[in-house]
Amino acid sequence: MHSLNLNHLVYFHAVAEESSVSAAARRLDVTKATVSEQLRALEDGLEARLFDRVAGRLELNEQGRVAFRHAATIVETVRSLLDELSGDEGGSVVLRVGVARTVARRVAGDFFLPLTQLDARPILGVDAPEVVAERVRRRELDFGLIEHEPHDERLASKVLRRSRWIGVAKEPREADLSTLLRTTPLVRHRSGGEAQRAIDDLVRTHVARPNVAAESDDLPTVVAMVEAGVGMAFVPEMAVRDLLASGRLARVAELRVKADLVAISAGGEASELVERAIASLLDE
Repeated sequence: MHSLNLNHLVYFHAVAEESSVSAAARRLDVTKATVSEQLRALEDGLEARLFDRVAGRLELNEQGRVAFRHAATIVETVRSLLDELSGDEGGSVVLRVGVARTVARRVAGDFFLPLTQLDARPILGVDAPEVVAERVRRRELDFGLIEHEPHDERLASKVLRRSRWIGVAKEPREADLSTLLRTTPLVRHRSGGEAQRAIDDLVRTHVARPNVAAESDDLPTVVAMVEAGVGMAFVPEMAVRDLLASGRLARVAELRVKADLVAISAGGEASELVERAIASLLDE
């Protein structure tokens, strides 16, 4: 095996997150050739291909997913090191929070504002749910936010929100779900995870070929499209409470798909800071 360096992993990590060499190059402010060279060096060093090309995008294959788990840990460790050493006073307390991508896609940015009121500097990172859980177990993160309670005795958990997914539209509509899906365009929220699979399965039981007007993994974009009258969408109730209360959106369907939000921390006694941080995010 050839020698590897940090650059190989940083460039690979960016390509994996962007699913594109071009996008990774823009993000890192380097040329496409530089990214391709570093990625090729990593694959040669590991003696393994890490990506498959699917519909014009680079998707991690099985070996790539293994490499990404390790690369993500190393890249985040380096970031944390730089953050701590570059603190204004050098001794500021850092609160490391991991957010599952499936959670980040369905909560508004102001959800995290209470963390800024603590006597610590929050550093939030978004990653795959299994990576967040593993890094919490290793105590590389102070706590994490995922969408379901973990089945792992090494992790403590606390439910911050209990909610469900609902159908919303710009105006009220008196119709059953089958009729709605046959007569109304669908703005599909690609939230990922178990909830998306359950909703996709539910939609298919009512209509074989739904009229999908648009798709996005960004919840605010989905909501904006619904407000503009593009179509209806299925979203977590917790994310649109204010819009429902103000009448800017109307509830048109109730689903049995849960949209819980769970904080996880390493087993054992949590620090006072972690306890206060989790408490600050509780739905009062």
